[in-house]
Amino acid sequence: MPATLDEVRAAIHVAFPDADLDKIEERDSGIGGIIVSREFAGLDVSQRNQLINEKVLYPLGLRGLNVGVLYALAPRETLYD
Repeated sequence: MPATLDEVRAAIHVAFPDADLDKIEERDSGIGGIIVSREFAGLDVSQRNQLINEKVLYPLGLRGLNVGVLYALAPRETLYD
């Protein structure tokens, strides 16, 4: 059974306690959105993605197959930076 939106938000909260979870949404294509956390400051895109994989997706295991794109931003960053 795929992870629910609440389970994905809980996994993100455990991994990144300061994260803003308001931008994590469920769509027809799965769960995705933007994680804003101080932990991403100073990291490049590949390092941020690795953190998300290690701390959120791997712990969810196969239940996380419905999780799509999770953008990682530090506070005050935008997707266009």
